[in-house]
Amino acid sequence: MLSQLCVLPLVLLVFLPVSNICTAAMTVENFRLVGGMSRIYRCAKTEPLSAVTEPETEAECIILQQTGLVVDLRSDMERDDELGKEWMDRFGFQTPLDVAAGDVIPSSLEKRVMRIDVQPRARIMEYISKSWLSPSQKAMSPMLALFNPDALHEIRMEYLNERGLAGLNEAIMESGGADLCLALREMTKHLENTDSSIVFHCVQGKDRTGVLSMLCQSILGMSEEEIIEEYFKSEVMRNPSVAVKRVAAKGRFDKRKFNGAPRESMIATLAFIKSKHSSICPGYLDSIRFDKSWRDRFIACQIQGSKL
Repeated sequence: MLSQLCVLPLVLLVFLPVSNICTAAMTVENFRLVGGMSRIYRCAKTEPLSAVTEPETEAECIILQQTGLVVDLRSDMERDDELGKEWMDRFGFQTPLDVAAGDVIPSSLEKRVMRIDVQPRARIMEYISKSWLSPSQKAMSPMLALFNPDALHEIRMEYLNERGLAGLNEAIMESGGADLCLALREMTKHLENTDSSIVFHCVQGKDRTGVLSMLCQSILGMSEEEIIEEYFKSEVMRNPSVAVKRVAAKGRFDKRKFNGAPRESMIATLAFIKSKHSSICPGYLDSIRFDKSWRDRFIACQIQGSKL
């Protein structure tokens, strides 16, 4: 298996306010080499790097000194741009490129940050309306959107809370395929053109990050068991302080349903993708236009990287 050639290492959600994600005194959490990969790492939010003047931990050294591309999968409201600018300026990263804003993404920059929001709120809500609502609810939706949008939002959130992490992963993959493809293509081009590493992340480094990690591993032909165990590592490594016990108010995220990274969530995600697309690779990846030619390029980079 190709994964044996590679060097092996020894969300929560889009809608969290910035005030909940900025803790500069902490280190970067959930950091690790993606299982079976060469030069591709994953982690949680990067704002803690603003407190670093001299890299000391493994995460700090790899992100700040060895990485040439950081892929930030979060929304604008999840970021603290001031803290981000501190570590980017200090360690020579270029001004972040925002895909949603139409920024052109050159591959010539030595150290760059690319922002791709793979889970925008409006798109997730649209997917829920299109895919999960009952026929009668779909018929009522246009009227509710005009005269009682709060009621429509509560209906949508009830479905999302009921489906939990597996439902969130489904909505990300089915509504955000173009953005996931863009991330994979930019990562492939970076690996082809430089010897530096890639780090991708979201807030907790488990949901959006877990989806992108799963796609990378599937390209290399890794087994479902390996993909599930890679996802579950985020459960083992996560900060216990993020545990949530409080019941959510109506129309809000029930964070208890989205806490952690249990194996069952990835098992359900893989089952959905297989039922909809027959497989992750080639089925789902073909559907988002990360086709065989791109996958072959990605694989070639990993083979070459494993020899370094």
